[in-house]
Amino acid sequence: MKHVGNFFGIIFCTGIFFVFVFFQLQFLDSNPPSSDVSIEKWKANFQLWAFICVLAATAASILWYILAQWVFKINRWEDTEKRSVWLLLFLLPGAAIIVSIILVGWTKNGLRLDLCLFFAVNMFSYYFSTVLFSPSSFKFTPMGAKSLRRW
Repeated sequence: MKHVGNFFGIIFCTGIFFVFVFFQLQFLDSNPPSSDVSIEKWKANFQLWAFICVLAATAASILWYILAQWVFKINRWEDTEKRSVWLLLFLLPGAAIIVSIILVGWTKNGLRLDLCLFFAVNMFSYYFSTVLFSPSSFKFTPMGAKSLRRW
């Protein structure tokens, strides 16, 4: 039952960050696209790719949980050092973000606050979901987990 709670926690945590995308849409009105695409079509494309990026962060978080809970075997305490795997899983939401930035297109003002927020929201969704909901054997593997997670 604890695993189900952690999965729902991961989905809830990344869902909170998905809600931030809707608040971010107010920035898009002041920063129109540089191409001939209408602002409504561009915003719809932005929302689609934001959803894909949050799904990538959710998939990476769930993959981390599955690997840490059922794949990695611990025989000695030294076997718990899997930070490199945790960092490699950052590539999944990172790659989705890079592809989305390329496919959504640039705004007239170039890389601005909206794209920076887009990047931060999606990367933090992976970070916080793994910091808060990693299995107990690897709960301190994510950087900063010792200061954020007290249980």
